[in-house]
Amino acid sequence: MQTPTHTQAGQTASLAGMRVALAWGADEAHTPAAELQDLGAEVVYYPCLERLPPADLTALDQALDQALAGVYTWLLLPSASAVLTLSERCDQRQIAPARLTQAVRLALFGATTRLAAQTALGVDLQ
Repeated sequence: MQTPTHTQAGQTASLAGMRVALAWGADEAHTPAAELQDLGAEVVYYPCLERLPPADLTALDQALDQALAGVYTWLLLPSASAVLTLSERCDQRQIAPARLTQAVRLALFGATTRLAAQTALGVDLQ
């Protein structure tokens, strides 16, 4: 996620002395905590949701296999949680994320999902 560090007037932006609450846990890779801290903010974590694995992974495994076989053109990831679930399943199945991202194009919704894809899947979205 690109964090602007300059105002429109060209002055350096600062969050020094500000406390920013993030609705994620500190252990979640997709938070913008580092960027906020770089700008001087004090980051406070307030996890609101618990991400649980799907009860049945059969459909996900079938979709992964089909994506790798070229059945799909696009993979839509609507949230950072979807990215993390996909990344964890790829790890469990020993599928290199690069293999998946070469097989399909990704559509990501929002800055947090983008940051998660960069961090968890190694996607270069520049």
